[in-house]
Amino acid sequence: MTDHGETCEPQAAAPPTFAAPLAAKEPQAGWPGVIGIIAIVFGSLGALLGAWSFASLVFLPWLMELAGTGFGLPPPEHMRTQAIFGGVTAVPLGLLLLFAGIATLRRRRRCVRLGVIWAMLKIPVVVAGAAVAVGMQRAQFDSIAAQAPGMAVPFTGTVIVFTVVLQIILGWSLPVFLLIWFSRRRIKDETAVWS
Repeated sequence: MTDHGETCEPQAAAPPTFAAPLAAKEPQAGWPGVIGIIAIVFGSLGALLGAWSFASLVFLPWLMELAGTGFGLPPPEHMRTQAIFGGVTAVPLGLLLLFAGIATLRRRRRCVRLGVIWAMLKIPVVVAGAAVAVGMQRAQFDSIAAQAPGMAVPFTGTVIVFTVVLQIILGWSLPVFLLIWFSRRRIKDETAVWS
């Protein structure tokens, strides 16, 4: 009863008038953004450079005619081989890395599979690219020796070995990193719950 003689009926519970502590949301890991952007940039550049390799085949005869017997130019067949190899390998691998980067940025589970496939394909392509580069360098040094018989190119073997080692180190850095990164238990557990 109230002071005025009325009976009170129980009221429905009103919403709270004070702020309850919000449940803390676990922060998302930042690595997908970093790795995704790196993969997108390198994938885009790889695909564009591969397309440029194909395009250079169109301009190669004109450039060789323009250069004439330019000092130190490798024979056109070596340049053609380099351009074809670059185009055939760089375009599909660049696109694959681009798609892996987009999937990583969007936190899609398929990013792991795409990244690992890209890395497993990229490693032997780097070795094959180094072999093609060695052939082109040797042809270039032979061209220099033929055009200037008295001029020896010093340290040709050292230059070729240095080029191959540098090409493999730089070419393998991202694929090896991705293989190690995606094989970590914490990363496997995190990506397993992605859509």
